[in-house]
Amino acid sequence: MKSRLLASSVFAGAAFMAQASMLAVAQEADEAVDTVATTTEDATARQETVYVTGSRIAQPNMTTTSPVTSVSANDVKLQGVTRVEDLVTQLPQAFAAQNSTVSNGASGTATVSLRNLDLGGSATRTLVLVDGKRLPYGSPNDAAADLNLIPGQMVERVDVLTGGASAVYGSDAIAGVVNFIMKDDFEGVQIDTQYGFYQHNNDYDTNGNLRDVIAQRAVGNPSQFALPDDNVIDGYSKEITAIMGINTDDGRGNLTAWFGYRNNDEVLQGDRDYSACAIGSATATGFTCGGSSTSFPGRFT
Repeated sequence: MKSRLLASSVFAGAAFMAQASMLAVAQEADEAVDTVATTTEDATARQETVYVTGSRIAQPNMTTTSPVTSVSANDVKLQGVTRVEDLVTQLPQAFAAQNSTVSNGASGTATVSLRNLDLGGSATRTLVLVDGKRLPYGSPNDAAADLNLIPGQMVERVDVLTGGASAVYGSDAIAGVVNFIMKDDFEGVQIDTQYGFYQHNNDYDTNGNLRDVIAQRAVGNPSQFALPDDNVIDGYSKEITAIMGINTDDGRGNLTAWFGYRNNDEVLQGDRDYSACAIGSATATGFTCGGSSTSFPGRFT
């Protein structure tokens, strides 16, 4: 009888211990589930705040129209120009930033100024792009891009934006943007040559007889002034360019090589009757020929 009671007590104690262990494990599992649920709820609460910084929904009030002028390769061929600056400056809204009024301060680069908003011969308000990328500076002393870096024979077309694009490109696009689109599928060989010069007749003999005034000044100061010749031929220009290209067999690539040589002689202001000296008006119908403020033969420091 005692053995049976002892066995029953041992069995009851073992069953109680097993039940207590199961309750402890279940309690720990419930706590873990509650922790995961709380963490998920906190993450969901943090994700409820959404910040919108932009929108791709078309808004008519935010869209503007900008005037764009395009010059194709066929137009370039019909105009017969080989230099990029000659092509751009023929447009009515484009001006050469470094023209005949900039002599001593010229940097030797070819720049473009839209609407002539650039001052001092520096085209820093007109942005120049090549296939949508900025063209680097042409001179260490000038931030304007040099058009001489662009091979004219490889230009497919030129897009000129004159509406101002400073909001997109920055302050250097206040006057507008000139974008050169280059050829990416040229195949074959093309060679172009050009030769030219300037011819001028010094016959500016209108009111005041300008040539007589210059001649009189030249007689009084032969070391500083000389009467230009009647017929002047100068500014000889020689240029040759070659372009070679080939496409890959799969049509996914192109290899293009370009070579160019150019030599331009100078055009001196002393060889023109209207610029041989500083012209002033002494009377209503007469001119005076003034000299330079720099003493001859110059100032050396």
